[in-house]
Amino acid sequence: MDTTTPPHPHPLLHPSDPPGRRCRPLPAPAPRPLPGDRYEYEYTMLVRAARDGIGLTTIPIETVYEDGNAVSHFRPVRDSLRVLAPVAGFAASSLAAFALDTALFWALSVAGAPIWAALAGARLVSSAGNFSLNRWVVFRGGARTPLLRALLGYAALAAGVLLGGILLVDALVTVGVGLLTAKVIADLVLFCLSYVAQRLLVFRRG
Repeated sequence: MDTTTPPHPHPLLHPSDPPGRRCRPLPAPAPRPLPGDRYEYEYTMLVRAARDGIGLTTIPIETVYEDGNAVSHFRPVRDSLRVLAPVAGFAASSLAAFALDTALFWALSVAGAPIWAALAGARLVSSAGNFSLNRWVVFRGGARTPLLRALLGYAALAAGVLLGGILLVDALVTVGVGLLTAKVIADLVLFCLSYVAQRLLVFRRG
């Protein structure tokens, strides 16, 4: 049983969520509608609680299965895919931006543009495309985020990712990690951080 009460550990650190009931104290404001159902709803609820600063208290309860849990509606593959859909969408938009950036850089270079101009032009267009995809498609409700705030947050995050990549690769190489391996590790870490930052900060509603 999960009860929404402010003073409690971070919602995303709960040991288990699905097998329980959701209880809300009467004085609390009415919950906002959440998208999805079943396990997708559970995932969205925890992320929204963390985003809005709502504490969740976990109370252990006894789990009782009747007839071997024959009435369960859990669909392992389909429900797991729905939960992972936002991450998959983010990865797809990132790959699309990479492909567009590379293609534009090559096209501008062939057309005779200086390297710095080809890099800048390609990155500007691919970043605009990535921003639009993430705001309108990947992150639900992102379109409700004020445009200026989203743009400033995205630009700050892009600068932070660039600086973080330089520092992280340099640090890994310093401790003996190979350059290519260090680049892959840094990109994976920054990919995860960028996803969380965009979901909870850049495209946060309100």
